[in-house]
Amino acid sequence: MKIASTIRPLVAALLLHPACWALDGVSIAGGSNLDTSDKDFDFLQISIRDSFNGRWFESSTGSVVTNWEASVTRWNPQSRENWVGALGVAVRYEFSKTSVWAPYIEYGLGGALVSNLKISDNRRFSTHFQFANRLEIGNRFGPDLENELGLVFWHYSNAYIKEPNPGVDFISLRYTRRF
Repeated sequence: MKIASTIRPLVAALLLHPACWALDGVSIAGGSNLDTSDKDFDFLQISIRDSFNGRWFESSTGSVVTNWEASVTRWNPQSRENWVGALGVAVRYEFSKTSVWAPYIEYGLGGALVSNLKISDNRRFSTHFQFANRLEIGNRFGPDLENELGLVFWHYSNAYIKEPNPGVDFISLRYTRRF
């Protein structure tokens, strides 16, 4: 599989690099473009993240936490390869842990640079800079809640900085290993 052979060295380098172990977590996500008729696996991302110190609005229900995240993503809708580098922040509401799981909902916003303006046969960005938005719902699990599995909706667009602004949407599953 071409995608796996492309991303495997990046994931290995990321996980083995000592600086990553000082971070809060490493994620890998894979999914599909929602804007094309062929729903192939065409979104693959690796990211690193670190939490800002502190919890806000703590209660018996849960608390709010924030983090920053940096990612490298490969899109390939309709065989139009695009590499995307992004940096953003996220706000998460973590529900209190039950005996086996700890659900969360997270919204992230940041900036992204795309390598190729043509993203599919009928879609073309007007700028390399895009805003990256995501909404994730998921669950933390494991003895120390060190694992996360989330369903993520991703939206990239330039917010009408310049026309055309077709935007592109993806849906993915994301696994995060927390340190």
